[in-house]
Amino acid sequence: MKMTFPFHGIIGVALLFLSEIFLFKKVDPFYSWFYCFAWWSYILIIDAVIYRLKGNSLILTRTKEFFLMIPWSLFIWLIFEAANLSLENWYYINLPHFTVERWLGYAIAYGTVLQGYLKQRSCWKLWDFLKIQK
Repeated sequence: MKMTFPFHGIIGVALLFLSEIFLFKKVDPFYSWFYCFAWWSYILIIDAVIYRLKGNSLILTRTKEFFLMIPWSLFIWLIFEAANLSLENWYYINLPHFTVERWLGYAIAYGTVLQGYLKQRSCWKLWDFLKIQK
């Protein structure tokens, strides 16, 4: 049974489209925070596509779980950041000077880790399922 394409998917497509336009025009906050706009758009779009094809949505049918993943994603990514303190494999440039803005940015960016991973995994499973159906 195919479902309709959810509204949050349309928002994701529009947000990604606008973000890319403003990225190339160097308009803030899209220019400075493109990573956040791109990942959250991707999560909205892929969730809507999976809902359209399978009727399963982390956002629509498991909303509480979706929002609980945000702090867990942040926590998991901060483990990698802690490991990087001694590894020194990566560093960030052009971070906001104000601590509150910087940590809010971390939370928004790193809050995508679990959702992005799970949505991509669902997408690959769906792709395999669609290939089998042919």
